[in-house]
Amino acid sequence: IWLNRPYNFIVGMDSAKFPDSAHDGSILLNAEKKNTDRINLNKEKGKESQYKILQLLASLKGKIILSYSRFDTQGNRELAPSSLMLQLYRLKTGDKQKDYSDFYSSFQDTSGFIPGKPREILDSADWFLYSARHNFL
Repeated sequence: IWLNRPYNFIVGMDSAKFPDSAHDGSILLNAEKKNTDRINLNKEKGKESQYKILQLLASLKGKIILSYSRFDTQGNRELAPSSLMLQLYRLKTGDKQKDYSDFYSSFQDTSGFIPGKPREILDSADWFLYSARHNFL
């Protein structure tokens, strides 16, 4: 329906969120899930999610911008991109030997919560974070 846009932003492409998390909160074992028609196995959910996103990406017109969070502020840890991001990068470059180091070095500019330059400061909270990062406090 809304697939004819000049720019398409797909967010949340980190490995913790996409494809579906390996643990769905269920107390049933995979063997038990096979006995019910209503519950997908975890592996199948991941494959189904990947198929759906590939279908979506193939149907989009215009520029596609994929993004993911590189840091989990609640868990205080770095996050990795979805494996699909690496596969799409390989497809775009035409080199299936590319790895995550090539993928990371291809980034033109990354953004974070803490302003990197003075012109990015919007309020007193940004000023405080910027000052703390650059040891001005």
